[in-house]
Amino acid sequence: MTAASPATLLPLLPTGTDSATLWGQLHGGALALAITQAALAHPHPIVLLATHAREVERLVGECQFFAPAELPILTLPDYETLPYDVFSPHPDI
Repeated sequence: MTAASPATLLPLLPTGTDSATLWGQLHGGALALAITQAALAHPHPIVLLATHAREVERLVGECQFFAPAELPILTLPDYETLPYDVFSPHPDI
């Protein structure tokens, strides 16, 4: 018995310009593998939204493990402020 290649995973992708796709029941590194396979199969940028900065760091690390070197993985920094704070984010951000 041979193991299935990661390329056999074909995650569902949005079909329209203003649609979104939600995936569920992906545990461990399965989410990062699905994200990477979707990015390789989809000709346009893929945007991920995460609830916490730690989740972003984890997903980036896992996606870098599965992704080939030529697939860019970019992140937007966390402002580290809340919308109702009276101070601005650090100028470096």
